[in-house]
Amino acid sequence: MEDLKFDKMNIDTKLAEVFLEQNTSEIDIVKSGDNDKITAQMKSYFNKEIKNLPTDKKLQLFASKMEDNSELFAQLEALLRGVPKQEVIDIDKKLIVQNFKYWSFNNPINSSFLGLRPTNIEISESSPLAKLGSVVCGIKFNINVKVHCCDVTAPVCYLFVRLCMESGIDRVNLFHKKEEMTESGEDFRNGCSAVVTEHSDIDSAIDVFLYSTSKRPWKLNHLFVQESEIERLKINLIAKSQLKGDSIENTNLASKNKIEIVAYENKLFAFDFIADADRPEGKQVVIVEAYRTVKELLTLIKKENPFFLSLWTNDISEANEIAYNVILPIVWINDYGIFGGPDRSSQAFYSAYFKLCYCIDKDLLTNNVVKSLQNWSTMNTTERVIKMLKVVEVLKAENSPDVESAALIEDAITNLESNKFVDIENGKLWVSFEDFQGCIVFLENDSNLKKVVTSLMYGVGCIRKLEGLESTPNKKSRIIKLFQEENIPYMETDKIFKQIIYGVIYSNSNDSPAHPTGRMIYTSFGAIFAK
Repeated sequence: MEDLKFDKMNIDTKLAEVFLEQNTSEIDIVKSGDNDKITAQMKSYFNKEIKNLPTDKKLQLFASKMEDNSELFAQLEALLRGVPKQEVIDIDKKLIVQNFKYWSFNNPINSSFLGLRPTNIEISESSPLAKLGSVVCGIKFNINVKVHCCDVTAPVCYLFVRLCMESGIDRVNLFHKKEEMTESGEDFRNGCSAVVTEHSDIDSAIDVFLYSTSKRPWKLNHLFVQESEIERLKINLIAKSQLKGDSIENTNLASKNKIEIVAYENKLFAFDFIADADRPEGKQVVIVEAYRTVKELLTLIKKENPFFLSLWTNDISEANEIAYNVILPIVWINDYGIFGGPDRSSQAFYSAYFKLCYCIDKDLLTNNVVKSLQNWSTMNTTERVIKMLKVVEVLKAENSPDVESAALIEDAITNLESNKFVDIENGKLWVSFEDFQGCIVFLENDSNLKKVVTSLMYGVGCIRKLEGLESTPNKKSRIIKLFQEENIPYMETDKIFKQIIYGVIYSNSNDSPAHPTGRMIYTSFGAIFAK
């Protein structure tokens, strides 16, 4: 029987083609690498009439312009990089708009932690368009941000920076980089892992995995399958691959290492994979690994350390047990590659771009300090507030030099925002929150004290730099003493921190506190149908 043949689907890119034709000379200037000319050209688009508009209003204006130009961005990405148009609109555009809107309406909780903000953003041929959204952090804090593009990404970067200028934002500058770029300034770790439990709709899960992206940061790298379902998954994969015309592939990877491979287009699902096996170029290898219990699964996920997790189970208690214990930035329950919900949920994705940490000497993290940090982080917010109010009571009763600080502490507690957000819409549940672990720097000024107290209420500790303070009386000595009496995590060091303002401190040790990160858990209820 002759195979059915389908006409190749034509993608509409007329809008992008017209844009490239009309802006040929401008884009050629960008590709020339003459950064002085590029800067002069981009400045010509600056909207001087709104230069005095508040930054928040400028961010909202840009978000609106991004929405208006979403089809143009989608067509440019489809034409120049082969990214599906709808994916650009549903993911990249949505994330950028969410991030700009969130930072315009809020002073993000984790902004007090941002020690290193992204100031050099490289958009290579493989970078997601959404990466451009990370410029908002620099804009918010009046820091100049450089966007570095290559020949392929020059048109979209030119359009993005041009829209910034038209929105009265002149902190974003465009540069061309001729040398090869690396994916610097981001940390998506090991991409996406997936979990298929014995309570899952396995057919829907397989269909989603087969059609999942092979190029984006959330591409599937590892698939954990409950032991009782491993054979069923394999049979279903083989059946679907044979329908496609692929089969169990006899590649060098399979024959050399005695690995069973199921091929589907450019994806290779590898069973009994050996860690040091060579992976074929041009293929996406998805390692399939069996697990028995949830406890074992959590251990395996921690070892793999992905950024994204696609969890498939129809058991609500099982879903919650796994999703809230893996401590990963983004978890999708019964779905994959979904970016949406409230604007705040975008912070989980962009935590890959915000460098929130400095390193400290491991010697500072004694057993007592680590234990204190662990105990403090496991308390609920109310318990931490009670301890901090005890500090306030003592300061007021003593009428000490720090009594004015008591009012600042009370103000910080009164204005404490929740670090959790829940939104329900059309059978979809979004839970967004920030995990705060680590230490914030304790400086000798009142404005920092409020940030320290706010951060402490979210479960972190604080660290004070002694270097340079020997000849200066410690204005906060009594507060520090009371912190220690209430077992509020506090440590001191004479090490020099470079360019530190309100940075988070953490150690490279796996047993040490980690930096804070945004988290998002998305749940799709009801029947799951293959897309």
